[in-house]
Amino acid sequence: MKTIKKLQDQIEAQGKSVQRLAQDYETTQQVIDNANAHAAAVEELKKQRRRALAEALISKKTANTSTIDARISNEEALHESAQKSAATARDTLEVIAEGQRIAEVELEDLKTRLRDTICDEIVAQHDAARDRYVAAVVALEEAVAGMVAAERAWHCARPAIGAVDFPARGIQVLSDIREKGLRVPHTASRLADPKVASEYTPDYPNYWYLPTWADPKTEGFSDQQTCDFVKMLRTAGVECTDPLLARVAERQLKVRILRGTVSTGIKVLRDARTDTVISSKLAETFGPDEDIYLDESTARNLQAKRVVAVHGEDEMPEPKPGITSARVIDASAPPEDKRAGYRVGPVTREYAGNFFSLDMSSY
Repeated sequence: MKTIKKLQDQIEAQGKSVQRLAQDYETTQQVIDNANAHAAAVEELKKQRRRALAEALISKKTANTSTIDARISNEEALHESAQKSAATARDTLEVIAEGQRIAEVELEDLKTRLRDTICDEIVAQHDAARDRYVAAVVALEEAVAGMVAAERAWHCARPAIGAVDFPARGIQVLSDIREKGLRVPHTASRLADPKVASEYTPDYPNYWYLPTWADPKTEGFSDQQTCDFVKMLRTAGVECTDPLLARVAERQLKVRILRGTVSTGIKVLRDARTDTVISSKLAETFGPDEDIYLDESTARNLQAKRVVAVHGEDEMPEPKPGITSARVIDASAPPEDKRAGYRVGPVTREYAGNFFSLDMSSY
């Protein structure tokens, strides 16, 4: 990054040099353009002198032209000086033009070097991370070999332990890497979260999964590193656009249902072995005078339609007869389960966001 900053400073200084030469060129050109500025004044004064002499001749007087002669002499001296300055300026102008050409070529060269340096710096950061990645993968060999060897040793020990199946992952770890890619126990995956694990069949501990950070359901991967990298580039003077980041989870609002019903969304059950959805159904439904928590966007939409009242903002209605107190239910999506958003439409087999369907069939 120091090289980038240094080049930025050189480009700034070279740009000032180009601007200075442009101003010198303009000033010198003005000297050339003003070379004949006094010629018209000389001609006008001579015209006035001839008229004065003619008028004196008509009136048979002697014309006094000393004043105008002095003015003519002064303007002729100025004209001669301007001509000499213009001749010198023409030679200087060629030198300045050549200096401009050289300075602009050097400026473009610096800009090209800056672009190449920025690219090299980004690729260098990538290659450094790649080397760490390769080292980590190579380091896996000993761990994988140890697990595979354990199962093989288990089979070798059958004369002593009997024909009992190996109770751990063993050789399957190597098969997973060869056929599916990297897999880890559920404790290192998204299923380490009990709320996520509840979406899977009870045998989920028997299988291995993608690491949490590599799971496509995990949003925001490398967001912080990207922001740090862009900040580092901007600090060095590199112009960057803002990186695209994962959606920040919405805050939750406590609301009371005024009319209709609100469902807590779709509850799915996935096969732990294949990760496919086995079943899906509407979760618990809540009705008038019950309190639930909703994503703010959903709550605001229902608030505008007077379907719910927001605690702390709206006046809470009196409970209807027969209801002693409001139930408080957290109907929001698990905050750890970050999703791109919710979609409105018919119920599908798989839960796709933080949408709470509203049943108005009784109205």
